[in-house]
Amino acid sequence: MFDDVYPVSSTEVATAQQAASSVDPSSAVQQVRNPDVGGVLVAVDRDELLRIAQRHDALIELCAAVGDHIAAGGLVLRVYGDQALPMRPLKGALMFGDERTLEDDPAFTLRLLVDVAIKALSPAVNDPTTAVQCLHRIADVLRYAAAKHLSTGVVTDPHGAVRVLVPTPTWDDLVALALDEIRAFGAGQYQVARRVRALLDDLIVDLPAKRHPALVRQRELLEDAVERSFPAEQRPDALASDRQGLGMTIHSAEGSQAPGSTSITSSA
Repeated sequence: MFDDVYPVSSTEVATAQQAASSVDPSSAVQQVRNPDVGGVLVAVDRDELLRIAQRHDALIELCAAVGDHIAAGGLVLRVYGDQALPMRPLKGALMFGDERTLEDDPAFTLRLLVDVAIKALSPAVNDPTTAVQCLHRIADVLRYAAAKHLSTGVVTDPHGAVRVLVPTPTWDDLVALALDEIRAFGAGQYQVARRVRALLDDLIVDLPAKRHPALVRQRELLEDAVERSFPAEQRPDALASDRQGLGMTIHSAEGSQAPGSTSITSSA
C-alpha cells in the first residue's frame, strides 16, 4: 500500500511539493462534498481521477485522507481548471464505507497493531508479551515506510503534469501513531519500555539522518515516561535496549547499538 500511495522518486516528491504549495483553494472552480450520510473514505481510484483530470485539463485536490470520516456535506475534493467537472465520475472514484480498510490506507496497519498492543497492556489483560510482538511488526512497518518518499501523494499524467493531489501521513505522523499510545500505556512495564527503546535505537542507527528527529523525540519521551513510572534505581533496567524486553545482554555483534543507549549484562 505504501508503494501505491507515496511518490517513488525524489523528482516526484519535488513535483508534489511544488504543486501542493502552489494550490490556492480560493481559485477552485468546483468543490465536491459528501452528499450522503457520514462515512469513512476507504479508497480512492487514483487512475480514474487521473483520467478525468487529464481529459478536462484539470487538477483535482483530495481534501480528505483515506481513512477520514466525512460527515454529510463535508468537503471531499476541489477542482482547479477552466470548468467544473461532471459529478458522477468524480463521485464514482471515491469509495465510502462504515470503517477503515487496509487496501488503500497506509496508516491503518499501524493503527491495528497499536490497538492490539494497548488492549494487551490494559489492566484487565496485562499481557506485555503480546505488546512486544506487536512492536516487532511495528518496527518492520516503520522500516519499510522510512524508505519511501513520505510527502503529499501526487499522480502525474504521461507528460509529467500534476493531475491529482492526495493527502498522506508524514514520517512524523507514522512514528507518533506507532509509539505514542504504546508508550502511554506501557512505559511502566519493563518488557515494553525495553522493546520500545531497542526499536528506537535500532532505527536511529539504521535509518538516514532525515528520519532521526522524530525518533530522538520519541526516545526522550520514553525516558520521561520511565522516569515517572520507576524509582531511580530501577530506571537503568527499564531503559535497557532489548529487542525481547527480557533484560538480557544487548551488545550487537555488528556494533549497531545507538549512542546513548543502555545495556545491561545478565549473569549465568
